[in-house]
Amino acid sequence: MNKNNVLFCKIMQIFYIDKETGKKCYILGARELQIQWSNNPLYWSWNRQPFLKSRFEEVAELRTIWWLEIKGSINTKLLSSKTLYFAYLLVKFADRAYGLNTHPSQATIQLNTAVTSKRKVYLHKQREYKNQIIFGGDNDHEIDEDNDDSWIEIELGEFYVHDSGDSIVEMCLKEVESQHLRGGLVVEGIQLRPKLKL
Repeated sequence: MNKNNVLFCKIMQIFYIDKETGKKCYILGARELQIQWSNNPLYWSWNRQPFLKSRFEEVAELRTIWWLEIKGSINTKLLSSKTLYFAYLLVKFADRAYGLNTHPSQATIQLNTAVTSKRKVYLHKQREYKNQIIFGGDNDHEIDEDNDDSWIEIELGEFYVHDSGDSIVEMCLKEVESQHLRGGLVVEGIQLRPKLKL
């Protein structure tokens, strides 16, 4: 989201119109998501520390867990019709992050009962000189290490909104097979926006 977008804030989600496309966009905050065991302080903590520079009052920080499952959902009537949307998990990695890149997570997008997108996603950060390389699905990208305020976008998948009908889109990141401990993932939310033409 850039400075040219119009914002309307709620406590748990942000709605805005992208000025370049004129399409509706949403960010579902971490409190709006279904994060497995997020109410158990042994596994997750709800962080209000201002240095994280989140757009929301709270973000979820993974303390330690082996079962990782994060889900978000939205009704398509809130989105623009005849639009291809992409969903991005917005994250940061704490200094103590561990175990996140040893096994790929499964990212799926489901429209009503039909799976529209399925991919493997690596939650991985690797520092090389002044840049960090983020592996998120099929598109690797670099983020300037000097810009610590930015949230890393992990692409979860895509779906097409045909009309403004009453359908539910569910976005899910899940890794439950490896049974190893992981921690240090900070989740701001899930962003839905149309992909801009290059």
